[in-house]
Amino acid sequence: IVFYEGKTPISPETFVSNFNHVFVIVEPLMIQGKRYYRLHMCRKQGVAPSRPKFPKNPTFAKNQLKPFLLTKLINAERCAMSASQFRRPNEKVRSELFADLQQQFPKKSRSRQSSSDGP
Repeated sequence: IVFYEGKTPISPETFVSNFNHVFVIVEPLMIQGKRYYRLHMCRKQGVAPSRPKFPKNPTFAKNQLKPFLLTKLINAERCAMSASQFRRPNEKVRSELFADLQQQFPKKSRSRQSSSDGP
């Protein structure tokens, strides 16, 4: 999340990272003496769009911002984690962790279980 108060356009290319795939820019506005926030969002190629969709005018009063932004961010993170850039490495790590658990805690055979159960 970038809280943006400037006038210079922001490009996602300015954020060089292998881990950040979704960017949300929150721009504060004063409209008729009241504080509002305009949201902008961009994502790297390969990340699916997330819900809820942005309204035509993505300007929110303070009490409207939090529920929309939280929902949007959670869903955007899920979309990013499902992108191939993250999915393949995550599947590999999970597979390795599972194999490690199997080595640490091998399954007991039925014959060993029944003899160790006792009377």
